[in-house]
Amino acid sequence: MKSKVPFKNVLVVSLVASLFVAAIAWGSFQDINRVFIAAGITFVVMFVTVMVLKLVQKDDPDVKPGQPRLK
Repeated sequence: MKSKVPFKNVLVVSLVASLFVAAIAWGSFQDINRVFIAAGITFVVMFVTVMVLKLVQKDDPDVKPGQPRLK
């Protein structure tokens, strides 16, 4: 069974990361176009990374909810 992380959560994580980078870039660059480029690149990289991690995730069939793995 794959993870049931909603698509909206992936977008929110990417958006938060790009806003963080935009805030730092705004203080670093005087050109607003560079700020948008940095934020856009960050959004795309974060989105692709989280989606790939979501796709390659494997379930552990031995896990029982509410029970510790180690005894």
